Amino acid sequence: MRRLGLPHLSGTCRTGIGGVMGKSEQWPYNSTARARGLVLLALGVVKVATAEQLRQLVLPGTADTQTVRNACKDLRHAGLAESVGRTSSPGPTVSQCGGTCGT
Repeated sequence: MRRLGLPHLSGTCRTGIGGVMGKSEQWPYNSTARARGLVLLALGVVKVATAEQLRQLVLPGTADTQTVRNACKDLRHAGLAESVGRTSSPGPTVSQCGGTCGT
């Protein structure tokens, strides 16, 4: 698989005291660089999608949408995506690509 060319999505910023690693500050929802890259890539194409739609597009082998949700939350935390509401009431939250991925 070709690298996505998104180096800012692959690193982690960890903190710790006395050599003990703490929780990642940059990616607080602990999503993988691969999941973040695939979700951002898909949102760059489709612009708006639910977590289930993103799971079916880029991570169909996952059992549920939690992996996609965590990637979306981390991308939102980094300012690369946003949650724009729900598709219906009650219904799934819709994710949208932020201005950095071509919208």
